[in-house]
Amino acid sequence: MTPEAMEYIQSEAFDKERIGKATIVEWIGELKRLPPEQLKVSPIAAIPHKSRAFWSILDLSFILRLLLGGTVPLVNMNTVKTAPRAAIDQIDHVLKRLIHAFAEAPEDAKIFMAKWDVKDGFWQLNNAHGDKYNFVYVLPQEPGITP
Repeated sequence: MTPEAMEYIQSEAFDKERIGKATIVEWIGELKRLPPEQLKVSPIAAIPHKSRAFWSILDLSFILRLLLGGTVPLVNMNTVKTAPRAAIDQIDHVLKRLIHAFAEAPEDAKIFMAKWDVKDGFWQLNNAHGDKYNFVYVLPQEPGITP
């Protein structure tokens, strides 16, 4: 909730809106009274980072409790998992497998590698028309300001 962190998150959100990767809406009127059925809201945090001012993270396990009763479903419970369950277990072994593959390759072998930077890749979700409220986060506000 520092002014620098709030400014960074807001600036990042406005940049995403400018290039068409996000839509900023106000939590007022009908949206607040009758939230869309697909609405899922996650709190955002700005964590100091070594290569840029902050790294934004979301709490996808957050359940929003509405003033008039009821809750908004959390993102994690509504995510369709498509990767094989064992895929995540392989992450610990990747480096060892690469080293082994390099060590076993013939000395005259040409080894080609690539590294893709997926920075912000998780922020670029495509939603079907009308499903823009499937992935929502709240921009931080100055204390005392009610959205």
